[in-house]
Amino acid sequence: MRRGLLAAMVAMLCLLAACNTASDFAPNAYKALSAAGVTYDAIMKTAATAYQNKQITDEQKTAIVKYGDAFQGSYNLAVVALEEYVAAKNATGSTDTSKAISALMDVASRLSELQGYAAPILNLKGN
Repeated sequence: MRRGLLAAMVAMLCLLAACNTASDFAPNAYKALSAAGVTYDAIMKTAATAYQNKQITDEQKTAIVKYGDAFQGSYNLAVVALEEYVAAKNATGSTDTSKAISALMDVASRLSELQGYAAPILNLKGN
């Protein structure tokens, strides 16, 4: 699980480091959220198939759903933070990315928790 967390955090930090100007931040943050969403969808679809095929227990499914719900909440907050950043930038020229960066880091953490729990159970590659 720690390896998954480290990989997700390093990937997110590299992406955010690439946002070296205010004009780069929103598109790169959007790409990060998009990639996180695709990863979440893949994990949850794999878990659903595994559950239908009786390859995981009710308890494992419940835990995956719990981690997935935590990710979804974090993801939704990050979307709002990014929307607020873009609105403030357009309205006032503000380039304060701190709230959006904090939200993106939480998304990375929640995705890593989901991946860290689900990957060994679902035999996902890369874990």
